[in-house]
Amino acid sequence: MRAEEQLTVNSGRDTTLKGAELEGNRVVVNTGRDLTISSVQDSAS
Repeated sequence: MRAEEQLTVNSGRDTTLKGAELEGNRVVVNTGRDLTISSVQDSAS
């Protein structure tokens, strides 16, 4: 996801960002419980 200024993600429960790309001058993630962030390996051969 991309925003010119502020990017806000709201979740009332657990939030998982797996391989997600968040871009903005300011990125805010509001989660009600656990926040899990993980990267994924490029699988191109």
